[in-house]
Amino acid sequence: MSAKISVLLPTFNNAEIIRPTLESIRWVDEILVVDSFSTDSTVDICREYGARVVQHEYIQSAKQKNWAIPQCANEWVLQIDSDEVLEPGLQEEIEATLMGFGYRSSITFSVNGYRCAGCIPNTIGVCSGVTQVASKTRKCTPT
Repeated sequence: MSAKISVLLPTFNNAEIIRPTLESIRWVDEILVVDSFSTDSTVDICREYGARVVQHEYIQSAKQKNWAIPQCANEWVLQIDSDEVLEPGLQEEIEATLMGFGYRSSITFSVNGYRCAGCIPNTIGVCSGVTQVASKTRKCTPT
């Protein structure tokens, strides 16, 4: 695959639930954890999976993610929450789609019959309870 993918994973005291999430994203080129100063072993567990960890005070979800996105090493960013797991087969679908779309700003994948559309350039995301992976349905204009 030519396009490299970073995962943006916000965390705070998620040690008891984070391993399945990390297992489901092992295939990406970079895991960037933006941690809100966890006091449990969340950071240590993430580092076991090769994640790069940065810490940032949590104010609000969008602010946290917008702060972290520019720190991702790769052009394409998959955002997933610590209590979510990518479904089997989604890795292959993402990789195949990125190979065919080059430099388009974002892509939407339907998962479990849901289609979530966001507009963060070059970002694939996961929304609460439903796997959301970016928007190819809207034109994204960086501001």
